[in-house]
Amino acid sequence: MVKISGINRKVNAETVAKLLIELDINPENIAVVKNGAIISRKKWDSEEVAESDEIEFFSPVGGG
Repeated sequence: MVKISGINRKVNAETVAKLLIELDINPENIAVVKNGAIISRKKWDSEEVAESDEIEFFSPVGGG
């Protein structure tokens, strides 16, 4: 199981990029945090998703 946004889920994706596709998440304006570390967008294709990973997705929020 992988914990995604606080919820344990069974996923088939092997990489962060494939996880976004599997979860039908638009990658345009999000940041991915895996086990407390921000994953660079250029590493999404190679960053592996493993059992017990904790992954969060964040969208930028404008403010002033």
